[in-house]
Amino acid sequence: MASPIQIERLRIEIVETVAREVADTFARSAGVAGGILLGDVLFQEKQDRLGALVRIEAFLPASYAEPVPTSLIFTPATWEEWDRMRSLVPGRQVVGWVHSHPGSGVFFSGQDLINQQQYFAQPWQVAWVSDPVNGKNAIFRWVNGTMVETDDWRLVRLLGQALPGEQRSGSPVSVELPPVAVTREVATMRVRAPEKPALVEKDTMKGLPAEARVVRERISPAGPGWKWWAKMLALGLAIFFSAALITVGIYSFVKKDQPQQPHNVSLTIVEGGGKTSAGGLF
Repeated sequence: MASPIQIERLRIEIVETVAREVADTFARSAGVAGGILLGDVLFQEKQDRLGALVRIEAFLPASYAEPVPTSLIFTPATWEEWDRMRSLVPGRQVVGWVHSHPGSGVFFSGQDLINQQQYFAQPWQVAWVSDPVNGKNAIFRWVNGTMVETDDWRLVRLLGQALPGEQRSGSPVSVELPPVAVTREVATMRVRAPEKPALVEKDTMKGLPAEARVVRERISPAGPGWKWWAKMLALGLAIFFSAALITVGIYSFVKKDQPQQPHNVSLTIVEGGGKTSAGGLF
């Protein structure tokens, strides 16, 4: 099983010449093919968090492995061959293995997991699955005791360094960078989160001489808001109704105290009877 060491972030770099060798081996094979991957591991610890960089620098094909559907069985002859070939790449350790799923897609099968548990159980040892028919690649790593696919990998080119793998591969086959890796690198370099624009207070009198600013402030002072106008309207209505009530009260008081004037009644005497008529009543 996998080691209890927990690597929080594992980054994988595949040297371009190794990718060419792997592609060449899979192109010559009619079925499932594979091999082991050699390279180096660099660790970094920061604030109790462990990270690792796995650089795959060499590929040793499994010429004597038994192919099964979507996997390989490593025979004793396979390990003996690898022991002889490792002298060509001294100072490199086993960092994982690679095999093909021709036309079957990239996934981790049951036999793949058995191989990983028996031979590549260290937390930095990875598995590379390739489908050369459909042009797909995937890298799997240990996470909490199981193998999961990771996107944290890319192809790299070592400048000024010739690896032994280049001499064993014969005429290298040109291989394109995986689309996922290229897209991820471009996104990392070019895509940035938009920045919030700074809020700038607009000054309508900016740039005016001092005398002109004083004159404009006197002529066009900043007007009050709608709340101020609402208060002024309410105060005006209160004063108006108060004045009206006071006026009505004064008028009623003055009218009550004035003496009543007697009505002027004109009497008309009519000859020939005692009937009188009060003018203005009828």
